[in-house]
Amino acid sequence: MTHDMVLKTGIFNLSILTEQSKFDVYQRFGLKSGKDGDKFADYDAYARSVNGLTYVTEGVNALLSGKVISTLDCGTHTLFLADLTEARKLSGEASVTYDYYHKNIKPAPGANVTQKKGWLCTVCGYIHESDTLPADFICPVCKHGAEVFVPLSSVTEQKKPEPEKKTEPEQKVEPAKSAEPEKAPESEKKKGFVCGICGYVLESDTLPDDYICPICSNPASAFKPIE
Repeated sequence: MTHDMVLKTGIFNLSILTEQSKFDVYQRFGLKSGKDGDKFADYDAYARSVNGLTYVTEGVNALLSGKVISTLDCGTHTLFLADLTEARKLSGEASVTYDYYHKNIKPAPGANVTQKKGWLCTVCGYIHESDTLPADFICPVCKHGAEVFVPLSSVTEQKKPEPEKKTEPEQKVEPAKSAEPEKAPESEKKKGFVCGICGYVLESDTLPDDYICPICSNPASAFKPIE
């Protein structure tokens, strides 16, 4: 819904979240769609910028307003190129990075997940609570299709691996090296193609024109030959 609104109006606001932002903000604005209800209902920590749009004021350190000047269709996503029309510093707190989000904020599927009925997105962790998953369903968070979802009943809690026991290495007597040591044959290089988006490697002599990456769903144009 956000994508369509930006595409239609040509303007948008970005609220830069901080590491101190509450998880409710992620649930309210990131883990549910505006199609299901007003995200700002019963929420008063917001204001309006010069362009007339709202922006979050709690748990954020900056506001960026943009005006779209062009778009680029990337297949599963749309890249918006925009001019910056307004910028405000709201606090000095550290911003939430993608790495920080995945390590400290993103809900990790656990044993309690299996108690729910529904489907889990294996890309971003979004849970669609329903007995069935439509074939044309699109994840509202990461925009991937139904093929990346798995039933919650198949998700099991991952056990932490036990630490490896350290053992003293055996002392081996190396045989005397000859004057001209035998050269080991060079290992054969892999033949194939690597996805420039996610790093997936397809071991094959050829790459079909209609090939789709099984990991990130990008087309054959995203692949490059392994050199």
